[in-house]
Amino acid sequence: MLKGAGCMKRILLSLLLMNMSLPVYAGYLTGNKLLSDCRGALTLDDGHDVTRKEIAKSGICIGYIMAVNDDHDIHVAWGTMEAKYCVPDSASPDELISIVVEYMEANPEQLQSSAAGLVNNSLYVAFPCN
Repeated sequence: MLKGAGCMKRILLSLLLMNMSLPVYAGYLTGNKLLSDCRGALTLDDGHDVTRKEIAKSGICIGYIMAVNDDHDIHVAWGTMEAKYCVPDSASPDELISIVVEYMEANPEQLQSSAAGLVNNSLYVAFPCN
């Protein structure tokens, strides 16, 4: 029994030490990174052979934009904030990507900022609530 307990302690200690050696990401996604990913997403349908990396970047782009939009919508639904923009149900993912890319390209001085803020700003400009 004592041997088993000692073995378990070594395993737990090893797992703890492995976790401590993993890198930690303490930052946030910047506009520069999101713009790079989204530009790639816009070229997926241009007829060239698509790489896995391009597909992954495209997924990051649309996933990020949709997550920011969903976060906005859920806070509005909960009543914790007023709607800042109103994206129509008919808006396609490609349209949202184009809107975000266009906004970021028009505001390069903001690209070091949080990508979430830039997505919110672009949707606010494109889809004001009436």
